[in-house]
Amino acid sequence: MRDSKHITTTKLSRTRRPASAKALGMRPTFDGADRALEVFVLDWDKDLRGKNLRVEFVAWIRGQEKFEGVPALVSAMARDVERVRGCLPASEIP
Repeated sequence: MRDSKHITTTKLSRTRRPASAKALGMRPTFDGADRALEVFVLDWDKDLRGKNLRVEFVAWIRGQEKFEGVPALVSAMARDVERVRGCLPASEIP
């Protein structure tokens, strides 16, 4: 899979599959040296670090980009989240 951003759902339990956004890549804005997989679960405020999750791909958002700085990256991430909400408007996917 190429480095990019995707609309996803993340299975948290038998019944909970909230919308999410996935980033796979080298994190070029921060001069990353290792590939990383990061998942942002929309409308979720609990710590999921160290948990086993099932991430299901729904649609491609965009390729990996290097931004001029953190503010530009944060703006792009906000646009990504809006695209997820447009594709999967409910926070809970049946």
